[in-house]
Amino acid sequence: MDIWNLAKNLVLGLLFHPVYTIVNAATLGRVATEELAGFGLGSLTLGIMALSIGSCFGGGLSTFISQSFGAKDLRSCAVYKNRQIFLATIVYLILSIPMIFI
Repeated sequence: MDIWNLAKNLVLGLLFHPVYTIVNAATLGRVATEELAGFGLGSLTLGIMALSIGSCFGGGLSTFISQSFGAKDLRSCAVYKNRQIFLATIVYLILSIPMIFI
């Protein structure tokens, strides 16, 4: 049950993101077809950038935190987590600029 408590937000986010994209595309497809092409290209480009960076961050973070937790170094776990939050915020701010124009 502890694993579910840790993973439920991630699972829900992974389930609802495709639904969000499908609803946006369906709504935009009924209103304006030219804008649908721009939305598709923009969301694809931004999705690839955001997903690749997020996957790299998540993979690196899970490695560092699990190693420090195994070594019983809880301070390093907190430091790695806080650094990850800081880096994710910076990357989000940079990626929010093209998001505004999509």
